[in-house]
Amino acid sequence: LYKKLVIQEQVADTLGFGNTDHVDPNYFQIYARLKKAADLPRVEKEILTTVERYKTRRVDKEKLEAVKSRLRYELALQMNN
Repeated sequence: LYKKLVIQEQVADTLGFGNTDHVDPNYFQIYARLKKAADLPRVEKEILTTVERYKTRRVDKEKLEAVKSRLRYELALQMNN
């Protein structure tokens, strides 16, 4: 989704997610900063469609391992600061 919206179509200059500590342990945040407000309905639909797809479809094991590795690396970098 990042590749599509930020790199290819360039409708957003950032797209991210997070699940930091909250009172609600199931709180999961997805955010995007759009270049044009007019693109909001389409980007919101893309995000919601992606979330719905991953509710029923498993993530490719190779892709999951790559993401886990990157997150471990990011954590290690933060600890060095």
